[in-house]
Amino acid sequence: MYLKFIKALFICFPLFASGQISYDFGKVSEAELMMQSYEKDPSAKAVIVFNRGDVELNDRLEVTMKRHVRIKFFDQTEVDEWANMTIYVSRGSSTISKIRASAYNLENGKLVESKMNEDAVFKTKINRYREEVKFAVPNVKAGSVIEYSYTIRSDAYWIPSWQFQYDIPVLETQYDTRFPYNFTFRSDVIGLLKPSRVDNEKGTRWTMTDVPAFKREPFLTTENDYISRVDFYLEEYMVPASGTIRVLQGWGSVSEGLLQSVDFGGQMRTSGFLKKIVEEQVGDEKDEQKILERLYDYVKKTIEWNEYTDVIPDHPFKKVIDEGKGSSSEINLLLVTLCLKAGLTAYPVAISDRSNGAVRAFVPMLSQFNDLICMVKSGEKQIFLDATDRRLPMKSLPMRCLNGVGLLISDAPEWVAVQAARSRLSVTSTVSIGEGGLLSGHLKITRDGLAASLGRNSIIGKGEHDYTKGLFSGKSWEVKSSSYKNKDGYTLPFEEMHEVLISDHIQDGGDRIYFNPLMYGVQVDNPFKSETREYPVDFGTTFEDIIISRFDIPEGYEIEELPQTKVLALPNNGGRFSYSTNQNGRTVSITCQLILNKAKFLVEEYSALREFYTQVVAKQAEQVVLKKKL
Repeated sequence: MYLKFIKALFICFPLFASGQISYDFGKVSEAELMMQSYEKDPSAKAVIVFNRGDVELNDRLEVTMKRHVRIKFFDQTEVDEWANMTIYVSRGSSTISKIRASAYNLENGKLVESKMNEDAVFKTKINRYREEVKFAVPNVKAGSVIEYSYTIRSDAYWIPSWQFQYDIPVLETQYDTRFPYNFTFRSDVIGLLKPSRVDNEKGTRWTMTDVPAFKREPFLTTENDYISRVDFYLEEYMVPASGTIRVLQGWGSVSEGLLQSVDFGGQMRTSGFLKKIVEEQVGDEKDEQKILERLYDYVKKTIEWNEYTDVIPDHPFKKVIDEGKGSSSEINLLLVTLCLKAGLTAYPVAISDRSNGAVRAFVPMLSQFNDLICMVKSGEKQIFLDATDRRLPMKSLPMRCLNGVGLLISDAPEWVAVQAARSRLSVTSTVSIGEGGLLSGHLKITRDGLAASLGRNSIIGKGEHDYTKGLFSGKSWEVKSSSYKNKDGYTLPFEEMHEVLISDHIQDGGDRIYFNPLMYGVQVDNPFKSETREYPVDFGTTFEDIIISRFDIPEGYEIEELPQTKVLALPNNGGRFSYSTNQNGRTVSITCQLILNKAKFLVEEYSALREFYTQVVAKQAEQVVLKKKL
């Protein structure tokens, strides 16, 4: 009876109101174990009870960061996500130790602790700069409370960031920072929710309470661009005998450091053996465009991407070519160097990819970048290239690289807007309406730019059978045959042709037939369901979708209703949608075109974009009505 009363009590009242929280490791209260929901977000499947950190830079220029986290699970949904942890540390300059983790459960009315064994911690090298540390908390289930703690030690140039917000609510989060008086760190607060900051003689305390879960919205780059956190950057420090030493020197210093690096600029200046490769690939060709195409083709065919992204190569070009594998920097810096030795104007461009987040332009640090691409100038044109994806057209870029701006590395570095050719999708259907409403005909799908790469990677990864099956998933279509063109190359559009029988598309109303003339590729739902939005919409690339439908009016029928022509436009030439019909004798053609000229739409543009898609969805859902002749 008493346990039932306690259980009801902690369903109704906030956990903190009970005064039962202890921040000592292992001191988990019955109140925490009995808690069954979070009052301020009853839909939450788990909640972070507290997330506490303490970082100190001592006089020996050592950074020590201690972290302690406790989490309550209300059901099984979030267990895999939050009971399996991954921590990233810098190799060589950081170490992680004192990892502890335990789960707590009530079993037969008693608290049972399940401790993690030391051999459950796994460390893996990602590249020469980063290492990941993984561990799993044992015996976690619905109702469990878990906690873990660890210590990271590093050098004085890196102060760990602190994240206040996650995709589950946080009851309390606190970060204490202590730095010597002669060190000046810049703090950069990111996100819509701002922490409280209290400075005292000991340091600074950053706190937030009752932090709501971060709600993901469609078409974001990475949540790290918007989730609430604070980053720290060492600006300068004072040495009594030398005065003030500035650490953040500017982007010119970053570029200069790369060009002076043996592994980066050193390879560009030397690597004389590449001259022979250039001669073999280029021959007597003088046209810059054709020279670029040949060198780009050589790199793609010679080097396979190992799926690592980085800015500075780990290996010399000779080894990369001999082994036929390389990281993004090894592949694209090689392309830059080949272009330079062929007499083209080429530059490496350092970028932060979409998973890594936006670059903070006011913080000139190389560590903000995690990828490298190539840029070639031809007259007034800037051509951005990435040779990691063997199935991507030359003037396109992988989606990961489409993240705004990059730093052109040269003696006069500059920010450049990273752009790619428009992604294009074209769907053409030619069908006949038979007895009983059976449609038969052909469906041709053509993909170019980024769309071609995505299609090729999908069909090669899945195989033709599963790829075709996936195309028509959810449709009761019979695919009689399929054929593909330019599946393995990258210079021409990727084409598909499908012969289909469709039995579920037409509604027979007796003397009338109703059907949507757009067979495939329509925007079924508006992706922007929320009336308001807190973050920009980022599609990554501009694109064009064209749907063309042709059908013959069956004998004994005539058109009673055709969708009307319609044109929609977004403000500031952001995009355009057009829907037009044409009848020539008994053949009807309908053309639908959707173009987005901007890859990114700001929050203040969201309302117009949402309404634009609302009208697109409604228009593409309109039907043709055929009536039996009297």
